[in-house]
Amino acid sequence: MSQNFEVHPLPELYSPRLSSVVSACLGGVVLFYLTSILPNLTSAIACAIVIAFSTTASTHSRYAMVWWGSLGAIAGCIIGTSVTLGESLASLGLSSKELWRVMIVATLSLGGLISGIFLSRNVRSSIKPPPPKDFLKVVSGLTAVFFAVLVSIKFTLSGLDEARTLSSRLSTVSTVLVTVLALPGYIGFQMSRFLAAKFNQGQSGSHTLSQAVAPNDAQYG
Repeated sequence: MSQNFEVHPLPELYSPRLSSVVSACLGGVVLFYLTSILPNLTSAIACAIVIAFSTTASTHSRYAMVWWGSLGAIAGCIIGTSVTLGESLASLGLSSKELWRVMIVATLSLGGLISGIFLSRNVRSSIKPPPPKDFLKVVSGLTAVFFAVLVSIKFTLSGLDEARTLSSRLSTVSTVLVTVLALPGYIGFQMSRFLAAKFNQGQSGSHTLSQAVAPNDAQYG
């Protein structure tokens, strides 16, 4: 027997509460730490994988804590990967290596494409997570918050010059990351919806045709 879940609107179930904020912060801190200590390409691969799986978790769960924790993880890995790539660009001279840049962009674009496909699908029809615009709005907000906190900590510990340098690197690299994730994600989202609509239309047409043919078969039988 299928289990029916109560559907809640966004302001009631997914509005920020203390538990939701803690989940978002915990997911963000953990993924920021992991992606910031990994090597550059490994960090990009981990970021793409985390975003894909976190998108799936956020759209297939009816629990607000999971939704907020997943979005916090996405924001944390974006900032963590931005830190890693920014330091690599500055210290290792990787900004001049075209193949390295192409591999990073391709990896993140693939993760964005898969995330868009996952975001457009909801396996359990009884679960109604917030729409993609709210998903993107919260991720953007959390990313901005983590960005500001990290720069503030850098200013407190190292001074204005170091904070300004970090802010410039983070701003540039995170802009690239968000772009190469969001554009393929939007394409994947629209493509998946288009293919699903075509499939449902074909299924409906086949069902109508079978109903029209059945009486004729009975008549001539």
